[in-house]
Amino acid sequence: MPPYRADPIGAVRGVRGSGLWRAWVDLSLRAKLLLFALGLVTVPGGVFALIAFSGARAALEREIGIELHQTAERGADAVAAALGRAQSDARSWANQDIMRDLLVGDVDKRVSRFLRTVTENEALYLEVLCTDHGGSVVAASSGEWIGRNVNGWKAMVSLREGAEAWAGPVASPELGREVLEIGVPIANPDPPGGQIGTLILIYDWAGIQGLLDAIRVKLAKLDKRVAAIVVDRGGTVIGGVAFDGLAAQRSALAAERWRGVAAGLGAGAGGVRDEPPPPALLVGAARVPRPTNTWSVLVIERKEEALAAVRRVRSRWTITLACILLVGLAVATLLARQVMEPLEEVTRATSEIASHPDLELPLLPVRSRNEVGQLTEAFNVMTVELKRSHEEALSAAKFAFAGELAAMVAHEVRTPLSVMRSSAQMLADPTARRSANNAELVETIVAEVDRIERVVTGLIQLARPLEQRPEPTPLRDVLARAREFAAAHAEKQRIRISCEFADTARQALCDAEQMYQVVLNLLINALQVLPQGGSIRLRTLPEDAGARTVGFEVADDGPGLPQAIRDRVFQPFVTGREGGTGLGLAFVDRVVKAHRGSVSVRSEPGRGTVFEVRLPAAGGTG
Repeated sequence: MPPYRADPIGAVRGVRGSGLWRAWVDLSLRAKLLLFALGLVTVPGGVFALIAFSGARAALEREIGIELHQTAERGADAVAAALGRAQSDARSWANQDIMRDLLVGDVDKRVSRFLRTVTENEALYLEVLCTDHGGSVVAASSGEWIGRNVNGWKAMVSLREGAEAWAGPVASPELGREVLEIGVPIANPDPPGGQIGTLILIYDWAGIQGLLDAIRVKLAKLDKRVAAIVVDRGGTVIGGVAFDGLAAQRSALAAERWRGVAAGLGAGAGGVRDEPPPPALLVGAARVPRPTNTWSVLVIERKEEALAAVRRVRSRWTITLACILLVGLAVATLLARQVMEPLEEVTRATSEIASHPDLELPLLPVRSRNEVGQLTEAFNVMTVELKRSHEEALSAAKFAFAGELAAMVAHEVRTPLSVMRSSAQMLADPTARRSANNAELVETIVAEVDRIERVVTGLIQLARPLEQRPEPTPLRDVLARAREFAAAHAEKQRIRISCEFADTARQALCDAEQMYQVVLNLLINALQVLPQGGSIRLRTLPEDAGARTVGFEVADDGPGLPQAIRDRVFQPFVTGREGGTGLGLAFVDRVVKAHRGSVSVRSEPGRGTVFEVRLPAAGGTG
């Protein structure tokens, strides 16, 4: 049977069989402390960062969105004010008394001079035209417009559908730029009233661009890069400036569809947008109030730039967390070292005590007064007490063994001494008649002396200190050598010795010569009890589950051991054979246990006996 080895970890594994639990149990305490420190810093820090930065990002997006929306409202109000002023000016001019001159139905120079005068003071008023009912220009701020027919202009078409008209921005080939057409009917100042013509103000669309660019420049001074654009009801970009100050119509913003933003504004406060803005952009939007009521001003900022502050804080937090983690790991390493060094010393000392109980070990240094220091101090106390108890137990065992051995020796020697005394008295009796019986008496005395000598020799062998030279030894070679030596004796008794060896030579960590004596003792013991025609089997045993031990067995088909001595067969002077000393198996037991192995016996009367020996494995096969 293999020696008993306590395995509390194995007991835990038996209860907790999952692989993760096994991996956690097998981790060293140092690794657990470092993992704990790692988790203590990273998990709360990561959770805090996730909550804080996600909340900060959402709050910052909301604040930036509100700011962009307010900026867009100011931009929309500025556009509406500029266009409203232009419309108001056009309406005021159309109602001037000078417009009576248009009733003549001919080219009116006085009205043209008036129109030229009012446009000179306003750079955004490119041209002002007055047309008759047929759409022919009869008065204009520039003479080249006189006589042209503008009846197909969008403003003229729209004017026929309502009281006032807007058109644009439209590309004007005559002026080479985009313009707005603002149309106002010219009322007849004289009864019965009616309309005598149309006044068309051509407004420079660059003015609207300038208003939005002023917003961009103002925010750029505050380190905010935005784009300010104007979209129509369908979400098409019709004006404004991009992030770099260029016209929005020729930028990447024009490729985006802003219909969802415009539609959302059309739904009123809290309206649902059917198309969200591009995900990489933050957008503030406001509807331009009258006079157009179909445009929207959008102020746009890239999320990457708007949330740069959050990223900077996150980077700083990551660096800070990494520094805290490094400090935590360093502190945990120091703490683990303070805890583990004393524990490793206790573990090494425990192993040395277990391996060499007779060795005098120095006490461990106590480096602190905490729990680890108290454990070290308690271990020192335990070591001293264990040493004292071991010495007392050893002394008591020696005395007990000496008494038991003395009793056994007295029992074994008393009978031969009695026989020798009786024989000597008979030889010394002067009255006794000399005869051939004297030779028989002398032979008896010699035989009894030989018997005493065998007992003494066995005792000397049993008591002699064992000096081991353990080394990796193939058991197959030891068994084969012992069989070869015993083969001659077995052949005389017509006893067959068979061998069953494994293909690979199992190596035991043992003294080869002492183990040879063990095998030889077991073989001779079997030869002495077997009748002629018996058999002995030598067999190597398979490795145990943990590959910690290897072994062999010696089995015979003899009469078996009596029940009375089966449990005491390894004690000195216990024998089931007539004339045996009972010291051979005691020697076997002593040698095997000195190798930190085990020897056991299985036997049934009439069915033979099997001796099994287990020895520490050498760590591999050869």
